Formats: sequence, C-alpha cells, structure tokens
Amino acid sequence: MENRIHPSAAWNKKLARLWTRNIPPNRPSPSEIVIYTRYLRHRQALFPNRKIKLLILGSSSDFRDWAYQEDMDVTIIDYSKEYHMAIKREMKHKYPREKLVIKLWQNMNFENEFDLIVGDLVIGNLLPEEIPPFLEKINKALLEGGFFMTKSFFRDENKTVKSYEKILSDYYKEGITYNPYPKLIYDIAIYCMNKKTGFLDFNYMYRETKKMFESGFMKKETFKKFRHLGWEKGMKFYFYIPTFKQWENWVNQYMSIYKKEYGEDLYSKNFPIYIITTKLGKKRIPNKKH
Repeated sequence: MENRIHPSAAWNKKLARLWTRNIPPNRPSPSEIVIYTRYLRHRQALFPNRKIKLLILGSSSDFRDWAYQEDMDVTIIDYSKEYHMAIKREMKHKYPREKLVIKLWQNMNFENEFDLIVGDLVIGNLLPEEIPPFLEKINKALLEGGFFMTKSFFRDENKTVKSYEKILSDYYKEGITYNPYPKLIYDIAIYCMNKKTGFLDFNYMYRETKKMFESGFMKKETFKKFRHLGWEKGMKFYFYIPTFKQWENWVNQYMSIYKKEYGEDLYSKNFPIYIITTKLGKKRIPNKKH
C-alpha cells in the first residue's frame, strides 16, 4: 500500500468538493432512507417519551438532513472537522442540531448510548484488521436492541468477475438511457479491485475506465458520467471490499445480523443494507414492516 494514505486522512475539504458529485450507491438513496426510517419507527414505538439517539459515522449530509427532519438527538463521529464543515453546504438544513466528535470510528469509546448507528460505505474505509475491533466498539455503543445499519461494497467470492469489455457490452445491449453510474459501478469496482488483497485503487479504476473510452468500448456520454468524480485526483487511498462471507463472519463474532434489506434502486441487488443488532437485543427486533 505504498504511496497511499489511510482512508481516514483522505476525507478533507478537497474530497468534500469531489464527493458532492457522487450519487447513490455512493451515498444513501431515498428508498434506502425509507428502510432506515422503518427501524427508527420501531425504536420510537418502544420509547415514545424521549428522543431517539442517533450516531452517524462520518458527516454524510444525507443522514444529517434525515436526522434533522426526524428530530433525533444526533452525534456525529468524524476524523476530519474540515470535511465535516465543508460538506455542510450540501445540506437542506444549514444549522442542524448535532454534536460532533472528532475521532476515528475504530477509536470511539461510547457505551450503551445510541438507539441507532448509521454509516454508508463505512467498511470500505477501514483496513481489514480494524474491522473486528470496530464492530466490538459498535456493539458497545448501542443500547440493548439498538440497530447498526450500513451498506458497502461486498463481493461474492464464488461469482465470476466480468471483464470491463463484457460489463459495457451487456449494458449497451440493454439500451439503457439513464445515468450509467448506478448500473455499472459495482461490476466495474469488482473488476478493478485487487483480487488478492480486496483493495480498490481509485486511480487504477480511472485509468481502466479511460482506457475503455479511448479504445472505443465506452461511449463518450458514458465516460462523461465517470471522469468528473475525481478518482485520479482526490481519492488517494485504497477502498476495502471484503467478501460477503468474511464480513458476515466478522459481524457474527460481536453482534447479530437480523436481516438484509434492499432498496428499490438500479443497484440494490448488489448493495444490501445490513440490519445488525446487539446479541442480547435480537429478540426485540420487529418481525414485520411497520
């Protein structure tokens, strides 16, 4: 991992400018927010006389706006105050009621404090050896029966990886006219990922994408949707993509996976939202939608 920095150090003002250009699945979609809200309603039903306590991992403007609209008691844990302040410009609610803790997620020291913990693409921003202790911290931070809800890039080790040419060929055969990013990014990322380590190099992904355009496999209008994302500029870190099996084994050491929920987006089948609870709290989770 030479010449690359830890993901936590990359989230600065420059990356905040680039991140504004991203769309789901790189951030929560409206259909995914509906899923998070379902579990919020469950906690509200259990505790109608107090505000629900939410911990947001990172400074996601989408989650911060959601928290404001739902009138939750919000804490944000982010390593970069610079990024936190810069990304605020995306928010609908410019003066949210929130508490900010400047600390690495894997170094948090909360205990029995939160009903809900949410974070999008959190796992990819941790190193493999940091994930088990991180999950132990998450379990400790939740109130009994609380939920940790997250999605990220995970891979099926038994699934054949498509070539970049095949990914594009299949896409164009469908005759799709909408933004190609949500449809293509999962397969592109899995193709470009280092198969031995599970790390994705954004600069390499940009070079491969540019190569597909220059060789005629990718159309100009498709390339336009990818070239402005800043993969070759501000994203100077590796993003980790564990297998589903590896991730679930880690989770089950410290917590309980109740369910995998799916949004209603183009990419949703590849991006389950994991609904995870404390081991003692598993019996208190709702068995049906509300």
